[in-house]
Amino acid sequence: MKRNQFIDVLKGICIIFVIITHYNWSNAARLKYFFPFWIDMAVPIFMIISGYVYANSFTRKNIDSIGKAYNLQFTIDKIIRYTIPFLIAYSVEIIILAVSQKGISLASIFWGLWQGGFGAGSWYFPIMIQFVFTFPVIFFIIKKYDAYGLFLCGIINIIYALIPKPFGMSYACFRLLLFRYILVIAFGCYLYLKKNQIKKIWGILSFMSGIIFLIALCYQEYTPKFIIFWPRTSYAACLYIMPVIAILLNRCKFGVKPLELLGKASFNILLTQMVYYMFFAKYIYAAIENKFIELLVGIGISLAIGVVFYYVETPITKFVLKKTDYYLGKNRTHTLSKWWNTHFYV
Repeated sequence: MKRNQFIDVLKGICIIFVIITHYNWSNAARLKYFFPFWIDMAVPIFMIISGYVYANSFTRKNIDSIGKAYNLQFTIDKIIRYTIPFLIAYSVEIIILAVSQKGISLASIFWGLWQGGFGAGSWYFPIMIQFVFTFPVIFFIIKKYDAYGLFLCGIINIIYALIPKPFGMSYACFRLLLFRYILVIAFGCYLYLKKNQIKKIWGILSFMSGIIFLIALCYQEYTPKFIIFWPRTSYAACLYIMPVIAILLNRCKFGVKPLELLGKASFNILLTQMVYYMFFAKYIYAAIENKFIELLVGIGISLAIGVVFYYVETPITKFVLKKTDYYLGKNRTHTLSKWWNTHFYV
């Protein structure tokens, strides 16, 4: 099947949105420029795309059972593809912290690993590692139960959004768990598997529900009683963007080379802007007084270094993957459970 170039275009646009949203905007400015309807939707769109692309991958590889989905090499490959670039970026952060603070504790290093590094968007890496292990379950739920499976994932998302208030879950914990994006991931999967089964009326109802929620939340001073963390990207808000992305992915197949490159390098760019905003943006702000130029410089630096990072990191990751293939004997049918029993069962 020919690759849909528009997926990379969409990712390229969204990674620019991510850089923009992490600039030091006031809440008034975010509302003035209608960020809730486009900029704030960047990560939910990434999650929809991830569900869509992984469903495509599972289908092409004829993964028709949980055993095949948790194939050891397949799982490790996915983890390595996220972990190598993250470790490179995180090592840079640790070096900067060690030099600037004249040392950093071991506890801080381990905490940084757990939370995905330091800086804007640091939670993305741990969530994507969870994604690797969680997606097979979502995939087979959607494949077996169709719209009912999507509804079930939505219920799980709602329950997770309700947990913080009665159980006192902290913001730090809430942001690091994948469950806040279960609905949009499942929708991406559903969109690929059942693309011809989505009824227009449900798309219209979803779109209108999300729009009404965002208008009430952002412009009418409505305060949700149970959604206390990230309401602008909660399941209720994402109802608006889901049918929009469904239309775009089904109808748009075109490519734009520069945006495609940014899309392919999007994870590297995310990590780059994380380091930039954590350690270097303040110096740009001190040197430049014009807000627009500050933003443009931040976008330019993050994109340029992120793309270079992508070209440098990719051969390293491929080398590690090749060595991993060799170590595991390229046995693609070897499941995690069999590997565990082979190596650790006494």
